[in-house]
Amino acid sequence: MAIDRQSSMDVRDSRADGSYIAMQLDALSSAATSADLGIPLDGSAPFSIDAWIRFNGLPPLASALSKDGAFVFGSMGNSVVFQFNGLGEVVSDANQGVLKDNSWHYICVTFDGSTLRLYLDGAFNTVASFSGKGQTSSSAILIGSQIQGLVRRVRVYSTPLTAEVVLANMFGTPSAGTLVADFDFSVVPPVDHGPRANPISLQNAAQMIKVSPALSLGTSGFARPFGDRAINPGGAQVDPYTVQAWVLVATSTNSRQAIFVNSDLQSNTGIALLLEYDATVSGYRVVSQRGSNNESSQTLTSKGVVQIGSWTNVATTFDGAKLSIFLQGLPDASMDCGPIPLYRPQSDLLIGAALAQGIPVGATTFQGFIREVDVYTRALLATEILENLTDLPDVNDPTLVGAYNFTSSPARNQANGHPIGLAEGAVLSGHLGPASASTITLRDEAPFPAPCLDIETLEELRASVDFGSLWKIHEADLRAAMEADVAAFSDPRDQSRVRDAWAKVLEKIADAPERMPLWVTRHRHLGEQLLVCHTPRGSYVAFRAPEDSIPDCLLWKIHLVFIIVAGALDAFTGVGAKLTDKAIAYIRQVLQNAPIAALMAAGNGMRAALIFSILGLLWQAGFLRPLILLVIDVGFWTLVRVAARMILVASGVGSAAVISSLAATAATFIMAYARRPSSCDPLPTVDLASLSFHHDPTSTIDALPIRKNFDTPITAPEWTKGKTVASSAPAAFAITRVAGKVVTLQARFHISETTGQTVRIQALGGGILGAVEPTTVKFDPGGDATLTLQLPNHALAASGIALQDISWTWQYQVGAAEWTTITSTTHRIYVLLDVPTLPWMQGADTQNNQLPWTDVLDHSCTWAAGAATADAAVRAVTEKVNGGIDLTYDTAQGASVYTDNARPQNFLCTQFLKYLGHMGGAGGQVNCTDCASIVTTFSNILGCNVFASTMGEKFRCNQILAIGTTTWVVPFGYGFAYHEVAWTGAGSYKDNLYDACLHLDVGPDPWGTGPHTAELPLAWPFTTTKEFTPDLPIATPFTDTSYRERLSANSADGIGKTNPKGPWNYAAGGRRPVR
Repeated sequence: MAIDRQSSMDVRDSRADGSYIAMQLDALSSAATSADLGIPLDGSAPFSIDAWIRFNGLPPLASALSKDGAFVFGSMGNSVVFQFNGLGEVVSDANQGVLKDNSWHYICVTFDGSTLRLYLDGAFNTVASFSGKGQTSSSAILIGSQIQGLVRRVRVYSTPLTAEVVLANMFGTPSAGTLVADFDFSVVPPVDHGPRANPISLQNAAQMIKVSPALSLGTSGFARPFGDRAINPGGAQVDPYTVQAWVLVATSTNSRQAIFVNSDLQSNTGIALLLEYDATVSGYRVVSQRGSNNESSQTLTSKGVVQIGSWTNVATTFDGAKLSIFLQGLPDASMDCGPIPLYRPQSDLLIGAALAQGIPVGATTFQGFIREVDVYTRALLATEILENLTDLPDVNDPTLVGAYNFTSSPARNQANGHPIGLAEGAVLSGHLGPASASTITLRDEAPFPAPCLDIETLEELRASVDFGSLWKIHEADLRAAMEADVAAFSDPRDQSRVRDAWAKVLEKIADAPERMPLWVTRHRHLGEQLLVCHTPRGSYVAFRAPEDSIPDCLLWKIHLVFIIVAGALDAFTGVGAKLTDKAIAYIRQVLQNAPIAALMAAGNGMRAALIFSILGLLWQAGFLRPLILLVIDVGFWTLVRVAARMILVASGVGSAAVISSLAATAATFIMAYARRPSSCDPLPTVDLASLSFHHDPTSTIDALPIRKNFDTPITAPEWTKGKTVASSAPAAFAITRVAGKVVTLQARFHISETTGQTVRIQALGGGILGAVEPTTVKFDPGGDATLTLQLPNHALAASGIALQDISWTWQYQVGAAEWTTITSTTHRIYVLLDVPTLPWMQGADTQNNQLPWTDVLDHSCTWAAGAATADAAVRAVTEKVNGGIDLTYDTAQGASVYTDNARPQNFLCTQFLKYLGHMGGAGGQVNCTDCASIVTTFSNILGCNVFASTMGEKFRCNQILAIGTTTWVVPFGYGFAYHEVAWTGAGSYKDNLYDACLHLDVGPDPWGTGPHTAELPLAWPFTTTKEFTPDLPIATPFTDTSYRERLSANSADGIGKTNPKGPWNYAAGGRRPVR
């Protein structure tokens, strides 16, 4: 970024502002300049014009630069257009690229006196020929006529730019002497940096604005990260964390506005970072909440104020004992805090809104803009909080687990690549505000990197590379790569385009290597290791370090990754890249990604299509954007544009145009790969074939036999190559079996070539199962090995019932070499209290459809998460059934919908799961049999032991609050013909029971008509009376927690007729089989 200094202030685009300046137009406004720019634009002389524009609407015709009666350069719908008045027009080919709404585009036209070419986003699009001279006029030249959107830059050149120069100028500084006008709208007032310094006047409401890329939530929007439930600050009750965010409040419509939450605000778990309006200061206080918002001892409020309309950095930290708030990077408030009351194994992340009863609440929507939210698993120091105001978070920090950045689309967690969903009107539109006069002039361009060595030395290094021998050695590999890329396309036009691109690359390598878009070579020079980039514009040092500071092998691998990233940057943006210490550290993380390493192992067989695939993997894994930030040094606007362009390429389709652009990068990779140091081990050759959790039917300390549902079995090995979703490779463990014991699993490996050296494997991570410690592998002569691996570090018995998605990074080591990543595997782990009881079964028959279903465990383990006893588990399930899944009581007939008429009677579990999945099922209207069966089935799969049992017959009831209702009534006007509940023990008078079907009155007179005190029967004894049939009526006040007496009328036809009857004789002992 070139800077004209007019003051001593720091002029780098600041993260504290995160904004850029542009001219805003409304289709009726424009900017005007001189009628004569010093060159004719009528077809009589060569010229070029380029512009940066963000279209907010694509009208039939709009101009970046135009002169009435002479020419128009701009857009026609979603195409680029140039018109010579009197000679005709040329329109870009939509098949090669189109303009898009709300996206910045770089458009360019070049004319050499007879041939006119159009470019879109740095890529050549179409060509047309013109002869003669067009018309002209004395009208002023207009900038942005009929454009609705933003204009950042318009430049006019006196020469026809080549394709290479167009790409270089997209983000770079044009060569001296070629510009005749350079209209810069990144400053206030706008200026022409060209030799004539033409005047610029804004017309018809055109205005200069400041744009801050950010998430806009609207009235009820929110952002929900996907796949990040493990990002769970406060979930372990005393775990340290930091949440830091950039926000701008636009209005005080909502008195409470949520920034980041990971749990229901009314629950005693999770944390929240919010703003709360304080009318006394006409602004917002920052609120850091732990657990429920009803618990003042866990809620901290800031002393400072967040003003409406200003960007503010807010942060909260917890170090295990002290909760703190920071405003604009400075400490504001703190307090001592104890543990959050409840453990929460997984989060329910939401950005920009809060949860109430599991649903995002519009009344808490953030009314404004959120640019970034960063989440750490440690309490940052005050100095680090302050540093984050001006520096990007360190992507090499392993405690940075959430980097939710909303400055470019699509939004992703930049720490792991996971996507972020935008809902209910949330958009990445950014904040637009008035721009004040600039005290400095910023040239937000990407200059060609500084050489870092004198020109003579660089020329010597370049001359030392024998390009001729490289061509001879690698010609066959390069031609094979060309043919492979061509064969990937079936359309002859695409094949021709790819072949032509490769042919030009091969011609340059053979005859004129100095014309290659980018070479990256390694050198040793005067005690230093160097990576030198060579381009047609010159050479520069991308990396230099003392010879012994980094091993040859590691530098070679870094060199390969750098070629891919720097080559793609050069191919699609023209921006030069350099390596920094942070970039090198980050590339070491990239090298641990198994899919990326596997593609790089193509080595001499690399081709452009594989380079594109690697770019896609870098994007999907969240590596691409941080890498770009680390290897280029540009201003904020250019940084966002470059990142957006690269993400658009990497996340798109490998079209012929894209593959063609990467041919030079593939060629460079092939030649660099062949120069592998002798000390360097080849890329991974050990493969993981499968993992089996339930591998020994006779064992009591491996995983339990399970299945997915009634129709779908799960057999060992549960994980095989190709499975990438945790739920597709599950395992369930019973705490009673594994507590204090070493759990095992079985793994199968294959090595491509047997070796006499010791080979060891390990797996990092593992969550609740823990890491797999280094273990020696002995392969058979065919290269296969099956190991029973121990998991001594598991924490299965530590936190009660749980559902946790875990991942292992599998690595191998040959001899004393570095550990090399093989792959990553993900698994869904269910932790149960005990072995499931009926209706669920165990055994070696994997086809038994009564084995525990993971489709049920997904719900049960979530409902009862953290429960450490059977009572706590059944309570949690009962509460969820009664009040958390929208069931209502059938007051018309009281008929069961989730049991069938078979003998024995079945619980229609598949239908009920469809209901839970919002796919219909038998609906949400149920009776007591349904509730009893649901509680029994969903509790017993966790290792509890309850059964559906009845009482009766035909007894008069008190007023009850039936499931899904809000009015106390006597059911059916009289009472129940029978009633069924989940019962313990023998299902008799003194045994406890659980009833999800209703609330009873626990006040002193349950037989009255109100007022009532509602309570759900959870582990209530059937009766507390000494006699099974007590003397009636029972006197009031009645204080016992006694189920029968609070359910039935205080009479002979009520309590007198309410007695345990046991399970229905066709209900399989109250544990109905599941279907």
